[in-house]
Amino acid sequence: ALVELRAAALPHITVADNPTTGGVWVAIGAAADVRIAVDGAVLGFSGPRVVTAMTDRPLPEGGNTAASAYAAGLVDMVATHEEVGGLLERVLAALAPDHPQAVEAPPAGTPEARDAAVQVAASRESDRPTGDQLLTTLLTEAVPLRGADDTTTAAIGRIAGRCAVGVALAGPRNAMPGPGGYALLSRAAKLAGAMDAALVVLIDTPGADPHREAAGLVPAMGQALLDVLQTRAPTVALVHGEGGSGGALAGAVTDLVGVGEFGWFAALGPEGAAAALRTSPDDAARIMRITPTELLADGFADAFVSPGGERAWCVSAIDAIRDIPMEQRLEKRYERWKSPLPDQM
Repeated sequence: ALVELRAAALPHITVADNPTTGGVWVAIGAAADVRIAVDGAVLGFSGPRVVTAMTDRPLPEGGNTAASAYAAGLVDMVATHEEVGGLLERVLAALAPDHPQAVEAPPAGTPEARDAAVQVAASRESDRPTGDQLLTTLLTEAVPLRGADDTTTAAIGRIAGRCAVGVALAGPRNAMPGPGGYALLSRAAKLAGAMDAALVVLIDTPGADPHREAAGLVPAMGQALLDVLQTRAPTVALVHGEGGSGGALAGAVTDLVGVGEFGWFAALGPEGAAAALRTSPDDAARIMRITPTELLADGFADAFVSPGGERAWCVSAIDAIRDIPMEQRLEKRYERWKSPLPDQM
């Protein structure tokens, strides 16, 4: 039934009341596009008494509850019975078909020609919006999608009347996503494709967390990249801050890429590249051509996005992508990301 629901591009929303366990949670509840749990509900594959009987030891205090599921990123929201109706209205409003509103064309701008080392320092030191803050300004009527950690933020919402799934990779400043963050990016990309919503990825991370290898970082990151690359949704990425290594590339393999005033992008962050190249981070940054001017000249980025113009650029980019037939769009996307940059080895 859920396969048929997905084929019909209809949303699947779960409200898990007390108790929701066993096969119902596994097959129906946990697989939903949006997951709401009722406050105080027992929630999990096995109820606490069953766990104790099977293993001869109890769950930790508060285990397999709505609260513990929320903390683990297994549900998106916890609500009282009285709040559920309002939340369902919000979710359905966010997922409604597009009713595009006109938006003024994004302001034209040219990036300031900065030294690469100065660009990196500016991205880290300037008073500018975080990914979380920028996502809030872009999406209205937003409904959160929760992950297993706080490095990455996602939401379903509207951008000038268009349904969109937005992801901040990462949400807080200087955050390095782990497996949970990339799992959330994968989920967002799949949901956007299933619902024919736009996928908007905001990139500001020095890279993936290298201390999370044993937790499954690499397969989660690789799967996220593939899911972004393969989604049938129109996709845009905005590098508004740091863009370090494959940890950032996982969210950037989109139809169009914009770069902001404080954005930079590199195959490896300057500090890591300096260690590999046996040089200074400043020199490594210069060698890699990471500034907005260089990213545009080399064909990595498609547009410079001036501060305050993020929403207008995203809307114009989404509309331009939608004008291209889907199969042709996917072919162009694959060709773009399997090929070297122009004039590059």
